[in-house]
Amino acid sequence: LLVGDKKTKILAHKLILTTCSPVFAAEFSYQLKIKGGNEITLPDMDPEVCEKLLEYIYTENVTGLDEIAERLYEQAVKHQLTALKKLCEDSFCRGVTVENAVKYLVLLDRHHADKKFFDNVLRFIALNSKTVIKTPEFKELEKINPGLLTTIVTMIASVK
Repeated sequence: LLVGDKKTKILAHKLILTTCSPVFAAEFSYQLKIKGGNEITLPDMDPEVCEKLLEYIYTENVTGLDEIAERLYEQAVKHQLTALKKLCEDSFCRGVTVENAVKYLVLLDRHHADKKFFDNVLRFIALNSKTVIKTPEFKELEKINPGLLTTIVTMIASVK
């Protein structure tokens, strides 16, 4: 794997990657047809995230998940690693704070997270609405996702 802007080389077993992820399978298949090689380039993934992704693929575990869950989540979605996606969603629910709640909700909404995880973060926002609405992320929400803002306001009204 050639990872990130600097194309850091990270070794992995092609068979394992292609078995775990249909996206990796398609990328390797394409690479083999076009260039006849066994390397794929992942420019949108940094090496730290790649190492954690591989740790999960090989062990079904991720050490330090809470620190990297947000960046790892995007790659789990992209590479169709459903169980890893759910692990990251669970991490969001455990680590939700006033400061990151809106950001997590936007991320969960964008990637059609399991309703249980989405509702958990939404409820946190509703219960902590007095402080959450003061965050820059909440104020930005009207511009980036007015539909989600409506969902939040509806939940706040139902909790009161």
